[in-house]
Amino acid sequence: MGVSMSAARRAKPEYRGSDYAEPSRGSGPFAVTFGDPMSVMWNEMSRTLAVREGAVLTLAMAEGYEDGTNEGRIVVENGARLTLDGVRIDVSADRGAAALEVRSGRLELTLAEGSDNRLWSGGDRAGLENGDNELVIDAVGSQKLGKLSARSYSSFGEADGAGIGGGKGRSGSHITIRGGAIDASARSDRRGAYGAGIGGGRGGDGSAIVIGGGMVSCRCWASRGMAYGAGVGGGYGGNGVEITILGGVVDARSRGMQGSYGAGVGGGQSDAGFGGGESGSAVGISIRGGRVQASGNVPVGSGLWGSASRNIEIVDGTLLDGDSVA
Repeated sequence: MGVSMSAARRAKPEYRGSDYAEPSRGSGPFAVTFGDPMSVMWNEMSRTLAVREGAVLTLAMAEGYEDGTNEGRIVVENGARLTLDGVRIDVSADRGAAALEVRSGRLELTLAEGSDNRLWSGGDRAGLENGDNELVIDAVGSQKLGKLSARSYSSFGEADGAGIGGGKGRSGSHITIRGGAIDASARSDRRGAYGAGIGGGRGGDGSAIVIGGGMVSCRCWASRGMAYGAGVGGGYGGNGVEITILGGVVDARSRGMQGSYGAGVGGGQSDAGFGGGESGSAVGISIRGGRVQASGNVPVGSGLWGSASRNIEIVDGTLLDGDSVA
């Protein structure tokens, strides 16, 4: 005797938030390996995976996409808690494409233990673009740190977005890094790099940035041209405001083969490792712990042509210009 469709529906177990999901089939190049597959929607035309409000998910690459995708993108519509487990996106061939964009709300991003994740965006966007929306990055596990490479990248043009933070013309703020092996960069192989490693895109400020743990490399990097953004802080013309280092190992650099104008930490052009980009200022920078290596036009402070730095304190930890850490 056959089973009615209504009976079959009643017999199907309901999803519970603690259940592991079967890898989803409707997520394009991505797979939901934990959480409710119905909390994402794949748009084939735009090649975008929309993560719905308040989702709690683990994302990986789908079968056949283990090496990553150069088309698919992720958009967080209004806050979520995401774990990345080997997500690799490289859409850098399209200047206007962001690998992962937070449109509103708070994103809590966790790197799965031992995972290797890549978010590479086109030169006008940030690798991981949160703008002024709150972003918290952490890692789980004690054996092997999860990795994240976040990059605004152009192989032939300018890199105007931040590695993590704002796209071209946008600020990047409310960013907290608690753990993981993070490599965030604005990188151009042929021309200038104008965004910060972590912070503002070209013309944007980097503010309310806290690094409390992990191994964090943040760079404005131009292989053949000039570097105008800060390692942490403002992009070209942008300020670095309220940047705090509490722990971890931090390497912040603004470096170009033809020169650097940004700070390691601080303002954009007129290089600094921490602070402002070229013509950008640095205000309220605090190093209270950790091992910090910074280099640029100045290691910590305002970029070239930027106004005087204010309220910079080194309470603990050691800051050295370029070559070593304590």
